[in-house]
Amino acid sequence: MILNDKNYKAISKRLAEERTRLGLSQTKMAELGDYSLGAYHNYETAKKLPDLKYLITAQERGLDLLYVIHGRRSSESGSEALQGLMRKIEQLSEKERAAITALVDALAT
Repeated sequence: MILNDKNYKAISKRLAEERTRLGLSQTKMAELGDYSLGAYHNYETAKKLPDLKYLITAQERGLDLLYVIHGRRSSESGSEALQGLMRKIEQLSEKERAAITALVDALAT
């Protein structure tokens, strides 16, 4: 993705949409990153892009980061149940993941 004025505006718009979806004020969103209201306002007006640390913190509080950056909802990339399963699989050892892969391969044939 090449960052230009058009992308800045799209990201800013989606950030504001996510804030509204989460039911948060601009002040509350600013507090997530220990920013002033003015600093956060710059994000929603496309004067600046939020830094990665802020975005990760906001994501941990429910922000759909994939949507903000790419305009595609996280839920579009798979059901919540599937995403939950993937998180559990990621926590397994390499040997356990190999066993799961073998099981899925056997069931898929």
